[in-house]
Amino acid sequence: MKKILFAILLGAGGFVSHAGAQIALTLTTYTQNFDLYDGSSTATLPAGWTMTGSSVFKGRGTGSSNAGGIYSYGADSSDGSLGFLHSGGTGVNLATYAVSFTNGNSTPITSLTISFSYEQWRFVNATGWDLSGTGDLAGVSALESLDFTGSATGTSGSVASTPINVTLTGLNIAPGDSFGLSWVANDLPSSDNGISIDDFSIKAVAVPEPSTIAILTVGCMFGLMHLRRRLRA
Repeated sequence: MKKILFAILLGAGGFVSHAGAQIALTLTTYTQNFDLYDGSSTATLPAGWTMTGSSVFKGRGTGSSNAGGIYSYGADSSDGSLGFLHSGGTGVNLATYAVSFTNGNSTPITSLTISFSYEQWRFVNATGWDLSGTGDLAGVSALESLDFTGSATGTSGSVASTPINVTLTGLNIAPGDSFGLSWVANDLPSSDNGISIDDFSIKAVAVPEPSTIAILTVGCMFGLMHLRRRLRA
């Protein structure tokens, strides 16, 4: 169902896209808080992030407005997130946010630890986000299970945050391969929740390079030799 909806979004007319180059992920933790993104039609998403969907940009907001469109939801002008509020007909002009990485290491990535927060700023119904993996993460069930279902209970204009933390193991992402995540806003009739994605981070673990293994092996050998000498003394 998620793949079908994503195809419909890409094939629909009137969509716009803010796009950036892929992010080369090494063993350094990548973080993004979106505070500089202001949700306007001239705003640029961080490199590696894209948005396809509604061509209506509403700027910064706190969830107090029921006007549909793309938002940067936050408590004030120094706080931002990737936000959306759908209004009008069902299943049209939805928003899809995505981030794309490449393996910037010289060996395969075997594990990824991913964290982010789902935020709800306007409370109307159960609309939320459908999360999917892309590239080498396509079809990973541990990601497919991390959808967000919103709530009609809450105070519009105040945020409710749901932190997400997941570690994906048993991966084999080759050097240079692409992988990422995609969040599609789902929809119910009439005006929907004001929802967003915030405080994203990802950390990779890769197979040690042969030179690193060799150094560790030599170090262990010298350590054992030193221990044997001390025991004989």
